[in-house]
Amino acid sequence: MQRVGNIVSLESPTVVYLAAADSLLNNSSILEGWTKGLLPIEGVNGIYKKHPYLIQSAIDYEVCSRADIFVCNSFSTFSSLIFLERTQRMITRGITS
Repeated sequence: MQRVGNIVSLESPTVVYLAAADSLLNNSSILEGWTKGLLPIEGVNGIYKKHPYLIQSAIDYEVCSRADIFVCNSFSTFSSLIFLERTQRMITRGITS
């Protein structure tokens, strides 16, 4: 929450897509306490819950890899793979910063 709230270029309101494994959460508290103007959503409503975990992960991967801004943590393989793909895409386009 702190990292997302500190992004200078965000316009308010901003939808924040949360790619978090439900089985790892003890409750839905991750959806609470966000900075004013940040609207957290979990999964793609209606479509997401109809699919098994593997398909949900693929949906999360695609949404995160195509997002304008991606905030990850340093200990997640999922985040690392998305970060690597996004970095490679930027390098291919000639973006170096």
